[in-house]
Amino acid sequence: MSTELYNLFFVNNSLGAFYKSMLEFFEKDFYHRFKLGTISTYDRSVQIFKQYLKDNNKDTYAIPLPAVSLEPSADIDIDEKTNFLWKYQNLSGGFGKYLYEPIYKDDKVKIYPIFNRYVGSFTVHMFLNSIYEFTDLQIRSLQYFGGKNRPMKINFISTFMHIPIDIVQYEYENDVLNIKRSLDWSNTPIKYDIMNSTGKNEFLYPMQLEPIIKLTGLSSNVNSRSGQGEISEFKLDLSFEYEIEVPGFLVIETDYHVNIDCNIYVSTLNSRSNITDLLKIKEKVIDQKHYVRTKVLIHKAINNNAFDINLNCDYDYIEIYKNSMENKLVDGYDYEINSNVLTVKNVEENSNYIITCWKEL
Repeated sequence: MSTELYNLFFVNNSLGAFYKSMLEFFEKDFYHRFKLGTISTYDRSVQIFKQYLKDNNKDTYAIPLPAVSLEPSADIDIDEKTNFLWKYQNLSGGFGKYLYEPIYKDDKVKIYPIFNRYVGSFTVHMFLNSIYEFTDLQIRSLQYFGGKNRPMKINFISTFMHIPIDIVQYEYENDVLNIKRSLDWSNTPIKYDIMNSTGKNEFLYPMQLEPIIKLTGLSSNVNSRSGQGEISEFKLDLSFEYEIEVPGFLVIETDYHVNIDCNIYVSTLNSRSNITDLLKIKEKVIDQKHYVRTKVLIHKAINNNAFDINLNCDYDYIEIYKNSMENKLVDGYDYEINSNVLTVKNVEENSNYIITCWKEL
């Protein structure tokens, strides 16, 4: 097997989708009476709300209330609870392929996305009409989130993973079997569409996020901040911390890709060889023809008749050996192959048989 790692950029799409979904949650689910909403800092929110009045030819300076603003924090860090080496491309990134499902898979190539979990925070500013609305939302916040510091999983948030063009156009190459071909993405949900952060058409793979949030604090302010103009006499701020997994890199696994420059043990096999020696032999010469091993199968016979086994590999030559009580290998068994299914005849009950497939170079 060969493994290659590719870094992923544009993870801002994942965080952007998370913040956008959280704002929609507060506007539609948490309190459907909000008339305006934005993702920005407090000062920028004031400017956006005032611009809204100007764009809609409002004569009054009063911003439609209630309004809500979500302010993300720029402080993001690794979640120490899941800080494993396989989550990092330059450490043990290749191991992550055993923990995630591939986004692409065929008989030669698999591509796995590896995610890392990050922690951060954001603040929700609520500009309210009255002390009554302020009190209602203060109580609803404690009730909905189960008080402070209680983790809560958010429903699936739809977003996408940016797939670099080098990955989309990746070519599988096997110079031993003389195979070279491009990947077939037609059976995957990948699409070629505009990506807002680049303003260009990119290859996008849809995915879903499952963030965890918890309410960490509530604060109130009955006076607008100086220099920004009056928005509301009653403002409620909710502070949150979150955990979210976003894609960091891709692992490409192929059955053969890299040319290895080294000395390879070449030998012929006699009938008295040990099974350990058999597994060491990867190339051999038979009748002046050079063969490379493509597969080794071990099967235990359960009766004295015959057994079938699917080879599922490329081969030109088959060897069959029985592992005897002395851990020796003996050849000379009858077999036939039909539609890549090997049938071994005249086997001995409860004996292990070793089938080796060889491909001529």
